[in-house]
Amino acid sequence: MFEEKRSRFAAEFGWQAPAAWPTLARGVGGSPDGPTDPAVHRLQKHPEGMAALARGIGDHVPHLPTDGKGWYFTTHHAGARDSRGNRPFPLASRHLLGCLVVAGSMTAGPPCRGRCSTSRASARLGWHASAQVMAPRAVIITADGTATGLTLVNDLPEAWVAPLTVRVVDEAGSVLVEDHRDVTVPSDGHWVIEPSSIPAGAAAVVVDAGGVRGTRWIVPDLELSHPTARIELSDVRVDGEVATLRFTAVTLVRDLVLLAEVDEALADATITGQL
Repeated sequence: MFEEKRSRFAAEFGWQAPAAWPTLARGVGGSPDGPTDPAVHRLQKHPEGMAALARGIGDHVPHLPTDGKGWYFTTHHAGARDSRGNRPFPLASRHLLGCLVVAGSMTAGPPCRGRCSTSRASARLGWHASAQVMAPRAVIITADGTATGLTLVNDLPEAWVAPLTVRVVDEAGSVLVEDHRDVTVPSDGHWVIEPSSIPAGAAAVVVDAGGVRGTRWIVPDLELSHPTARIELSDVRVDGEVATLRFTAVTLVRDLVLLAEVDEALADATITGQL
């Protein structure tokens, strides 16, 4: 059902990330140069919108990129990460899917009064993050009453019985604690999962449940050293108009994003699992 919904882009994007790149490029008449681009400011109707974006990102990266693609990615990535922790559960009203908040922080004004529309919402990283957390069975990276727990959500009428693995890792990806158990999440219910212990040096809690993964980082972004992530393109398969790329993580990779839409030749490509 989520895949059938379509989001809209407001010209006053305020605290939200800007439109998807193809929409933004059409709106400004070319590739935007970054947050200081006068054409971008013409779309930004909120008087404090750019400053609010910079403040929101300031808790995650030490410096807001000033180039167009870097600024675009950073704003969308921050919003997508925020979306991963925002989900009503149980999802009693399916119509809520059409009212999804793409970025975690929004302006108080009407969100859909702009002149530009994003007909392909799936070009936004926030769409992919929201599709993950709005799935009928999902691992949410927050939990009531605990700073290290995650929540398993089951929106189906059948109980979710799954093998569960809980790992506590350091920033380099080394496993400090690993627990295995079986879990049963009742129909239309949820279950909070916590690791057996949090040793010194722990940076994140990773939960795998029946092929679904969630990772909760328990150390603030600016306190992490952020070692350079390394990946390898291990396989490329092309079948007609569909290309499948397989990557291998050499080091711990927090998020892998393929921003195909910033290439004009791929502006209309559909990316499955972009985040």
